[in-house]
Amino acid sequence: MRHPNTILRQALSSVLIYSPEAYIQQWMEHDLLETGLPIQCAKRFDGVLAALVTDPPPRPQVLVIDIDAPKLAEIARLVDVRCAGWRGKIIGVGERRVDLLLDQRIEPPFRTGDLRAALLDRLPVRGKTVHQHRTRPIDISSLRDQLG
Repeated sequence: MRHPNTILRQALSSVLIYSPEAYIQQWMEHDLLETGLPIQCAKRFDGVLAALVTDPPPRPQVLVIDIDAPKLAEIARLVDVRCAGWRGKIIGVGERRVDLLLDQRIEPPFRTGDLRAALLDRLPVRGKTVHQHRTRPIDISSLRDQLG
């Protein structure tokens, strides 16, 4: 039986990332690696559109896109993706302000953990970490007695 305060999170099938800049794409991949989610990399913007709308299911449920790289006309095509029925989360990475199309935006400087934090509400709940299994609480008062 589930505890009444348990938060249910929908498991993600995969995350699609797109950036023509190799260093940004590597940062995206590295930051999402520990999530355990399958990561798809689009090489071109047309590949992004195909993966979200025309490829066979399961389709990615999150798009992480370098919003500074594509032309504004290409980014505007994400509206077509929404119209075609894709309801996933779009996370924009960069300085360009296209907030109407995005669910969330991450501005530079890009730090480790930024993307994981943006996906926190979508990640499956996991058990205790290795660190939590190996540590145990101590009684501070007994420690004070031992130190004198």
